[in-house]
Amino acid sequence: ISSEAVAVVADSYWTANRAVQALNITWSETGFESVSSDDIYAQFERDISAKTERETDLKAGETESAFASAARVLDADYHVPFLAHTCMEPLNATA
Repeated sequence: ISSEAVAVVADSYWTANRAVQALNITWSETGFESVSSDDIYAQFERDISAKTERETDLKAGETESAFASAARVLDADYHVPFLAHTCMEPLNATA
């Protein structure tokens, strides 16, 4: 465990939240402060475009031929903003 790590353990979210608010934390700059979700997705697109081979975790059925013989194919990309931290419910298990 890093000597720079901080953990708050409490019997309720509200108690933990009050303890976190009482901490005097000094943050240091990482050099990534200006990186946006758009920057991250642009990098994803560059990485995907540069790949010559596809990696498949699961192969079931004849997907390629099904797409090739389909009357219509709908293709869509969905993006959500980057979240550095997200709540894992219940609130007493905030990560």
